[in-house]
Amino acid sequence: MAHQHAARSKGFHKKGAKVFSIPGTKPSIQNHTLLVSSGIPSLDALIGGGIAVGSCLLIDEDKYNTYASLFLKYYLAEAVTSKHKILLASADKQPSLILQDLPQPITHMPSDPLPKAPGAEGDDLSIAWRYKNVAMADQAQSSFGHYYDITKVMSKEMISAANVTLFDPSSSNPQQPFTQLLNTVKQTLEEQQLCTSGPAIPTNILRVAISSLGSPYWSDDSRALPKFLFALRALLRRSYATCLVTVPGHLLDDIGPLVRCSDSAIQLISFADNTEKYSKNPAFKEFHGLVNIKKLPCINSLVCHLPDTMDWVFKLKRKKLTIEKMHLPPDLSETVSRSQEDPVKAKSCGQTSSGVSIDF
Repeated sequence: MAHQHAARSKGFHKKGAKVFSIPGTKPSIQNHTLLVSSGIPSLDALIGGGIAVGSCLLIDEDKYNTYASLFLKYYLAEAVTSKHKILLASADKQPSLILQDLPQPITHMPSDPLPKAPGAEGDDLSIAWRYKNVAMADQAQSSFGHYYDITKVMSKEMISAANVTLFDPSSSNPQQPFTQLLNTVKQTLEEQQLCTSGPAIPTNILRVAISSLGSPYWSDDSRALPKFLFALRALLRRSYATCLVTVPGHLLDDIGPLVRCSDSAIQLISFADNTEKYSKNPAFKEFHGLVNIKKLPCINSLVCHLPDTMDWVFKLKRKKLTIEKMHLPPDLSETVSRSQEDPVKAKSCGQTSSGVSIDF
């Protein structure tokens, strides 16, 4: 009887794909897929914990590509720190120059409490009730993802030790840059044995980074972009790789097909691109731009991860870039505005607004 019970109990175990333990990754708590960090912990929390292995993240660039390029550098810096393999493709700027400008990782967590002076009472500083429950999506585990100092450049020793493959469309066939890039990605996956159909157990991840895809430096035919992204995502699905693509949406007629061909997509709107529209609004004075969620990943699940709000902004601090929930500053809160108003005086039926009695 015990043998039969043990045999039956085995049938209740879920049979599925094994989740491998690869450095720089963690399994998702929702669908057990492997996740890698984008280099920005707040962005990881926004899209469901990180970038799923086998998926593609699309970033619609700001007008002057000031902040989208930072997102790409964070992604590459995380790859170097986690010792992941890199394939970098760029047409606007030489890929080697992008690698030389990666932010330097920092050893301590910015959220660590400051040491207190001897003999201090230890009372925590109180904050306004309006910010008490505001969650900065920047709190990540120390074992997954890293923090970087954008004021310092990563050392040449770390960059030279990374396994990097560079792709420049100008050095390939100018008539078929997308086909050449697909062949390069496929060849790199086969050489590194990162295909899911391979017999070897994966020990690393390939991070594909494509800068300003769809710009005139790549190709004049924008109609080939959806076909390329669709083929690239199909290639990522059967490999241990991730991809981050930045696209200048303001130069394209319609970015909708590119969003549908990607797994997740966000749009960056910089306040510096349109100062007349955003400078007059006091709600935006503490931030540098908006983060519009275009698409959230839905991999191996019926329902995608949904954040508690869709209003997000990004802020470039002194040393790092963070994404936060958009909130009103204290001077725009209803409580402050009500307290500044004059109290309404109680009036009887025989008095006017000035307090003069009326003789009936």
